[in-house]
Amino acid sequence: MNNTLTTYNRRGGTLVIAGAVLTIGGAVLSAVVNGSSSVPDDLVRYPFSHDAFAPFTVFAAVCHLLMLAGIIYLARGGLAGDSRTGRIGLGCVIAGLGLLFVCEWAQLPFADQHTSNTGPSIVDGGFGLATLLLAGGMIAVGVATLRRPSLVAWRRYAPLICGLLSLVVIPIQFTSALWVGITVFCSGYVLLGVSVISDGARHADHAIQIA
Repeated sequence: MNNTLTTYNRRGGTLVIAGAVLTIGGAVLSAVVNGSSSVPDDLVRYPFSHDAFAPFTVFAAVCHLLMLAGIIYLARGGLAGDSRTGRIGLGCVIAGLGLLFVCEWAQLPFADQHTSNTGPSIVDGGFGLATLLLAGGMIAVGVATLRRPSLVAWRRYAPLICGLLSLVVIPIQFTSALWVGITVFCSGYVLLGVSVISDGARHADHAIQIA
């Protein structure tokens, strides 16, 4: 059973880190393009050209999917422990990442529309709801983990730190500084992934020593 949980955590941590690092790369690319873009900032595809927007959006959707799969593995690995608060929090995180994935695809038909139009406004509302679910959900997981630790040493603080860093995105998600918020947000998930992988390795080493 312990080996199974360790496997879930290792896979989950790896997927979360991969998705987060790739997302940071995408955010930095967006910032670079933004520096030389002539696309009006009130278009959905800003700062990308029409041809570049679709590939970038699909890339972002795949990143969200990687993180979603990782969190599902971590949920199965017992990240929330037996805490009801933690389980609800993880459910919110899963829902938030799933909503991000859906919103990425949903904005594609509106690439050349103004952000104030009805369709883009609805999609933006979905992005906003997703960030609230992610921040609130991971903070709940963090509080539950502190009350009933499923991780040890410094690792027990990783979920709460991840949730708090997620708050950074909320006030700047619809501004040109979004890439900064995404980078900070994803840094929290990198920390979370490292914490569960290293904790699993620690347990595995301990089991070998006992054997």
